[in-house]
Amino acid sequence: MLKRSPLILLALVLGLGRTMAATPEKLNPNPARFAALQEKAKELEAKSEYKDAAKAHHRSQVYAPDDRTRAKALLGEADDYYTAGVYPYAKDAYLDLLRSYPLYAPQAHVLERLRQLAEMYADGTIGTLKMKDAPMAIEIYETIVQETPTAAGTIRDHLRLAELQIASGREAEAIVTYEELFRRHAGQSQLGDARLAFARLLVAQAKAGGDGDGRLARQARRQLAAFVEEQPTHPSRAEADQLIAQLDEEQAQTLYGLAVFYTKEAHRRLPAARRYLHDVLRRYPDTAAASQAKLLLAQVFEDDGSGTGLSPAEAEARADLASSPGMAAKVVEMLNTIPDPPQQQGTAKEFPPLAGGDDTSKFLLPVGDVNALDKGE
Repeated sequence: MLKRSPLILLALVLGLGRTMAATPEKLNPNPARFAALQEKAKELEAKSEYKDAAKAHHRSQVYAPDDRTRAKALLGEADDYYTAGVYPYAKDAYLDLLRSYPLYAPQAHVLERLRQLAEMYADGTIGTLKMKDAPMAIEIYETIVQETPTAAGTIRDHLRLAELQIASGREAEAIVTYEELFRRHAGQSQLGDARLAFARLLVAQAKAGGDGDGRLARQARRQLAAFVEEQPTHPSRAEADQLIAQLDEEQAQTLYGLAVFYTKEAHRRLPAARRYLHDVLRRYPDTAAASQAKLLLAQVFEDDGSGTGLSPAEAEARADLASSPGMAAKVVEMLNTIPDPPQQQGTAKEFPPLAGGDDTSKFLLPVGDVNALDKGE
């Protein structure tokens, strides 16, 4: 028989205990029995025997006559387990209350207890082994933001959830958390710090190599621009401006690199190169890449980038011709050739005249000899 680690056995026992504590037996409404167990719970609470009181609250839920009284008993169970320091059981009871009976749960009280429990799991103050349990803290905060989207303090809950997800290496989930935060609470003044934190995350992810199409960088740029507009005097304004300049330069250099690529002999597509260069000038005029783009435009297209030189159509036509001397010769030959007049395409087809006796008055227009009409008669 395989030997089991004492730690594994302890985890199994604790898990089984929490499951048993959080799941009452099959419901059997009995108001008298419910009232008796609730009275018993009060007596035990008066003696500070909170763990036993929690068990009485738990048993009474089987006999609760309706959801309101069952939720009240579940709240009593959660509070007594919390007071007794049996935090895993308290956590299960509070989460069950929030998920199963949201209409009867005192939100402010339950959410504050759950936040405290989440932080206990995050810093390792819960449990015999005193080990940090970030996944459990994340689960608690996820439940809070999912079950109480309009509760007070949920902006803070989103931010803390994102922090825990990032610390646990779950950056993709943190991005979703931030996006959900801005979707739910758009326009709130408290979002300034959230925008900056989100932008930092997006920039880090883009640098990590997960931004092939530039989507993350553009999203970070939008968040930073909104942050600067909403918080012009924020202490972190200088950091935001620096990040904006960095992102603009990187995006501009990417476009400039594409332009250079399409001027190479093996990949020569001068119209595309010119468009990329003008994109650099239009979108990122204050970057080093913009100066490089102006120089390349002057060298290759005789274009100063100001829009007063060649028109886009003229520049692209000249670029096409420059990239293919053979095509240029054909164009000149075509322009200098006078086309021959069109050849006659045959004579009109002869139709037999109308048979005698046909009544032409039945037609909308008088019908005569179609041959005569064709001949202009």
